[in-house]
Amino acid sequence: GDDIMHPDIGEEILIPARVVHSVRTCGSSGSVWLYGYRLSAR
Repeated sequence: GDDIMHPDIGEEILIPARVVHSVRTCGSSGSVWLYGYRLSAR
């Protein structure tokens, strides 16, 4: 859907794999992105 989130400072947001999304930072300090990658089965 067209959900809009307004997380608190320091709040972690999970964006599931293959989900179409857009993100914008409101403020002047910028943001930090942490990525998680699925490891393939061996």
